[in-house]
Amino acid sequence: MIDKKTDSKGLLIVAQQSRLVHIKDMINAMNYLIAATDLPEQLRILEVSTDVEVTFSIESIDILADVCKEATKKYKNIQHAVVLNSPVNTVLALLMSHKKLPKEYQLQVFSTRAAALLWLQSDLKDT
Repeated sequence: MIDKKTDSKGLLIVAQQSRLVHIKDMINAMNYLIAATDLPEQLRILEVSTDVEVTFSIESIDILADVCKEATKKYKNIQHAVVLNSPVNTVLALLMSHKKLPKEYQLQVFSTRAAALLWLQSDLKDT
């Protein structure tokens, strides 16, 4: 589920992942960013993926990195905070964050919403 919230800094996209996440879900989310016409040039994303099982492997990260690069062409900057509580998902996200992403796409992994919101410079208390 993707929701748009507003804080003192502007728009914040909040994505709550379902229990099972397929590579197609991740690509569809990035395609949403590419197709959207109402998002700011400096995009902030809070993705909450706690208690989520991913169904894709390390090999899929290259595909996802390519779609992220495409999304970055549309925005000046993307700050993407991911909240995780699974060691496997954390490793996949860390690999992604170090995998050929342009400097304009900043992906960071957090264990709490509060830490992610702080990094995004958001004053939202509960999303």
